[in-house]
Amino acid sequence: MPVRLKKYLKIVLTILIVSIIVFFFAREFKKNWEDILDKNFRINFYWLIASFVMVIAAYLANTLTWRQLINAYHKQLPPITVKESIAIVNTTQLAKYIPGKVWSYAVQIYWLSKKGYSKSKVLFINIVATLSTLCAATFIGVIIIAVFHAKINSNTSILLILGICFAYAVFVFFHTPILNLIIKLSNKFMKKKISPLKISLNQIIKTQLFYIITNLLFGMSIFLTCMAIGLDDNYSLNTLIVGSFLIGDVVGFLFIIIPGGLGVRESMMFFIIAGSYQKDVALVVPLATRLLTMTADISMGILGFFLGKKNLFYKKPRLTNSRYQY
Repeated sequence: MPVRLKKYLKIVLTILIVSIIVFFFAREFKKNWEDILDKNFRINFYWLIASFVMVIAAYLANTLTWRQLINAYHKQLPPITVKESIAIVNTTQLAKYIPGKVWSYAVQIYWLSKKGYSKSKVLFINIVATLSTLCAATFIGVIIIAVFHAKINSNTSILLILGICFAYAVFVFFHTPILNLIIKLSNKFMKKKISPLKISLNQIIKTQLFYIITNLLFGMSIFLTCMAIGLDDNYSLNTLIVGSFLIGDVVGFLFIIIPGGLGVRESMMFFIIAGSYQKDVALVVPLATRLLTMTADISMGILGFFLGKKNLFYKKPRLTNSRYQY
């Protein structure tokens, strides 16, 4: 298929999917508008501030985990500072709103390669980081949904929990062949040569623990967001919303052509919540969480820009004894 035709096809498909999602939510809002008004959602600014602080903590935990991985594989270079890692990760994170999901990695590679960092290693680390956080989010999200979804009986719940624990263990203990397969697919998709690196069992376990903590912080921020909009009388519902958010975020990421998973995550959350509780909650909460995460994305992106403006983005490459690597 010609490159130009493929490009236009992706654009048309993206517009079509987004249009269907917008139409669906508009219709559901119209049908359930009276129930939404009766629910009497209200804003508690103290809980709102707490939820924002928690999501910023999650972003910082994610950033520091990435920093630890980058420095571990570039010991011959001066380590990336906390300030630099905040600048790099959180400015490039804004590129996820461009269809394709690869632009943030491309920008990271461009900046870091000018400073002597191996392009192949940077891309490999981002693959490890992305796959790890997706696995951690799925692990936590499935367990929460299995426990708190009203229509899942105890036997099914146990099977789901055992299944996700087994799948997660397989990834941890057999991460090398799994990563090699992902790298092989990435080489074809991104048209770049990524050389597989060895990552020890100890390192992968440590990375998983860091990303589990990061996703728990994300979950806590969503729980507090529910409290902030007036859902402070049903902790089971709020916990289910956390699980739906984590699973929705994973599904939204996998829809590569949709920028930032816009609409996909919200749709997934809607179907999970509506399958257990009222549709009014299922309609309002996904929009509230989207506003929270987009505000955090923009805030951290601006912070990262100012932190890196003088000493990173416009700084000359470091002079080291090592040659630039691909």
